[in-house]
Amino acid sequence: MVQTEIINQLLDNYKKNITIVVDLFISNFGVKNPIKKWRNDLIPRTGYLDKKKSIEYSLHGAGCTVEFANKEIISFDFDKDDKFILDKYKFWIFVNSSNEPKEIKDHIENLINTKEWEIEQQ
Repeated sequence: MVQTEIINQLLDNYKKNITIVVDLFISNFGVKNPIKKWRNDLIPRTGYLDKKKSIEYSLHGAGCTVEFANKEIISFDFDKDDKFILDKYKFWIFVNSSNEPKEIKDHIENLINTKEWEIEQQ
């Protein structure tokens, strides 16, 4: 089914973008999970992850939201072991910010609203 392939591709893109963000946190702050540094006032809650100021981050709760220059939004949390947590609602934020056609967005939104569909963790 074509929609399943598109969803899988979007999930892969979501995960790749999370990995990019985590790599940027490591290179900018020396840690995968910057939440502890933020809570100890060692880094700002919001800022940019690149010199061009095209990748904006905002730390919150147990995670972060990042907006790329192309307006795609990645939002995710960290678990107690500093691994990122995949969440279908935060995946929806990514999908909704993408350039995917409305019918794909609607299909994914319907999946998310059912209790039967979950994203498998890493």
